[in-house]
Amino acid sequence: MATFKTVILPQNKRGDGTYNIKIRVIHARKTKYVATQWYASAKDMTRSMKLKNQMLIDAAEDLIRTYREICNKIGARLDDMTVEQVVKMISKSAASGSRFRLDFFEYVESLISKMEIDGREGTARSYAAALASMRKYNNGIPLDINEITVSYLRGWMEWIRRRAANSGRYTGERAAEEYMVRMRAAFNAAKREHNDEEAGLNLIPYSPFSRLEKVRETAPRPRALTVEQIRTIAATERIERRQKGASDFNLARDCFLLSFMLVGMNPADLYDCSVFEDGRITYRRVKTRNRRADFAEISINVEPEVKELVERYCDSSGVRVFNFHRRFKTAKSFYNAIQRGIKILEMKTGITGLQFYAARHSWATIARNEVGIDKYTIHEALNHVDPGMKITDVYLDKDWTRIDDANRRVLNWVFKGIR
Repeated sequence: MATFKTVILPQNKRGDGTYNIKIRVIHARKTKYVATQWYASAKDMTRSMKLKNQMLIDAAEDLIRTYREICNKIGARLDDMTVEQVVKMISKSAASGSRFRLDFFEYVESLISKMEIDGREGTARSYAAALASMRKYNNGIPLDINEITVSYLRGWMEWIRRRAANSGRYTGERAAEEYMVRMRAAFNAAKREHNDEEAGLNLIPYSPFSRLEKVRETAPRPRALTVEQIRTIAATERIERRQKGASDFNLARDCFLLSFMLVGMNPADLYDCSVFEDGRITYRRVKTRNRRADFAEISINVEPEVKELVERYCDSSGVRVFNFHRRFKTAKSFYNAIQRGIKILEMKTGITGLQFYAARHSWATIARNEVGIDKYTIHEALNHVDPGMKITDVYLDKDWTRIDDANRRVLNWVFKGIR
C-alpha cells in the first residue's frame, strides 16, 4: 500500500530562499518524492520546516487525496508495482484529469536531437524536413498532440501535394509519403513514452495515422562511400591550426577515420567510451544499451592503421578512452563540431553529400560487397540484434575474433589493396 505525506526538504532551498513543496511516496519500503507546483517561503513554515500556511496545506492535501483515489482504482495491481511505477502513474493520471497535453513539434525536435547524437544524420534530416513542412502547414503555431486528427493529416497531405514543400528534398506525392511515415513514427514514439498499459495509463489513446490510407515507406538513400573515396579522406592532410575552420576540419577528418577503422563507432560512443585494455576498446553502445539484456556491449581491436589516431586523442586522465569530453561539454557539442568540419571535408575532397554516418555504412558495404564477409558477422560487428537469435544469444559467450578478422580484412583491402 502506498502512503503519502507533504514534506519540505531542507537541501532543496532555491536561490530566492523558497522551497518546493513535495509529496513523499512510500511504497514497498521504498521512498520517492513528487514535486508540486507550489513553493513555500520562511513565513509559510515552522522552524522545523513544517507547513503552517493553511492554503498550501489544503492544496497539498487535495493533491494527496487525488493520488489516493488513483491508487484505489488500481486495486490489487498496486502490489506488483515498484515505487517508481507508482510515482509515474499518479503523476500522469493527475495531469490527465485536466487533459494531457504535449507540444508535438517540441517532442519531434527532441527525437531529432537524439538521432543527431547517435550519428543518424540522414534520418535526423528527414525528420527535420517533415517537421518543417508540418510547421509551415500549421502557420508556425505550436501543435498540441490532441489536435492531430485524421482530418488534420488529410489536409496536410493535400497541402503537400498541391504545392512543393520548401522544407526538404521531397516534393509532391513523394513528400506526402516520406513526411507521413516520419510523423507517424514520431507520434507512435510519443505513445510508447507517455502511455503505460501496466499502470492503466492511456494518455494518448487515439491513433489517427492508422486510419489514413496506408503510405509506403520510402527506401533510404544509399550513404556508403567507395573504397577510393575512403582512401581520399585518409590521404587528405590535416590543416594548420591558424587557418579558419582548422579545428573542426581536423576533428571531423580524424573522427571519420576513427569511426571507419573502429567498425563504425558513432560520435556518442567515441565521446563516451571508457575502457581501453590489452589493445581493445570495449564499450556499450549509447543508442541501445538501455534496451538490451547484454547492454549492447562490443569490443574492437585497435589495428595498426588506427593506433596513431587513438594515441592523438588519448585521454591522459584515464577517465575515458578519448579526450573529447575534456574539449566539449556534451556529446551534442562534440557532434556539432564534427558536423561543421564534415562540410569543410566535403569541399576539400569533392565528395558530395558526405555524412559522418557514411563511415559506418561504408564499412558494412565494403565488408559485404568487396571483401565477402558474411551478413551475420557484419550484423554482429555493427552491434545489431537479430530478432530470430535473441534467445540463442543469451546462451552464447561473446567471441570478438570474427569481428577482428572482418575488420582486418576490410582495412587490408582499403589501405593496402589486399583482399
